[in-house]
Amino acid sequence: MLFATAAGLVDSPAGQDALGRLAAAIVSSAASIGPEVNTTVNYANRQKWVSQVCSTPEAPFYMARTMFLAVVMTAPVVTALDGNTAITDADLATVVASLVDTFAGRT
Repeated sequence: MLFATAAGLVDSPAGQDALGRLAAAIVSSAASIGPEVNTTVNYANRQKWVSQVCSTPEAPFYMARTMFLAVVMTAPVVTALDGNTAITDADLATVVASLVDTFAGRT
């Protein structure tokens, strides 16, 4: 996928719908990260990310917008878009989970 194509998705109607699905996947990921034990790699940063996501009702949507371009450039999303098919909720959740440490920061 071309960078310009990915960037154009952000403000398109399809991109706006995708932001809602992405926000839901982010909340789901935050819910599974919250109870992690403190020996988890990058635990402190992951918990800060969860706090950011859960801080206000709008926060998951802000995080979705922040993560959007990284998400649409992943192989599962590119494959779905190139095939003109919808990415599954399970694939979207996997993509989000794979990017949490990137957006949470690493120590």
